[in-house]
Amino acid sequence: MINVTLDTNCIIALEKFREGSADENEKLWAFNLEKLIQMHEEGEIVLRLVASSASERQRGGKIPSHFSEFKERVKRLGLGHLEILSTMGHWNIPFWDYGLWSNDAMEDFEMKIHEILFPDIKYSYKEYCNKRSLVIDEEQINSKWLNYILDTMALWCHLYYGSGIFVTSDRNFRRHKEKLLDLDFTGTLEILNPEEAVNRLKNA
Repeated sequence: MINVTLDTNCIIALEKFREGSADENEKLWAFNLEKLIQMHEEGEIVLRLVASSASERQRGGKIPSHFSEFKERVKRLGLGHLEILSTMGHWNIPFWDYGLWSNDAMEDFEMKIHEILFPDIKYSYKEYCNKRSLVIDEEQINSKWLNYILDTMALWCHLYYGSGIFVTSDRNFRRHKEKLLDLDFTGTLEILNPEEAVNRLKNA
């Protein structure tokens, strides 16, 4: 079966659709995300979430203080039965229960992904702050750097757990698709938006 991983933007699109605040693109994405959920429930695909989505700022700027808040959030959206893939541990970013102890090979792989996605952004938080003359506060991570590293963590997670279709509306992933393909040892990486993912799976 094909692995299909949803990024955080997919969760947000579903949320906004259920609340009636989605724009036309988000409505289309939500419609197709519902189809992906149905395919998973019918055993046609393996639909997955990434634990780093729990560390993303929610609408209104809030970050969950406990992972159980994220679980409740995705449960309300009809995603509570999906596997949540643990991410590689970073200090003060993932929740401990869903952060993997890393080794040099894992860190090197994540750094390569980051350098492709964000060639002008330092992977190291310390180096990022030093380059921008920012005070290093590991208890209150800079929100811009956090956004960058969470995208990196999401794609690392997708590739680490067998790759397949990475579903996202974020154009930055798509912009660097060719270089990212070189990192995929399974040869199965596809980066698609929800509508493209549904069409691809229907034609599989």
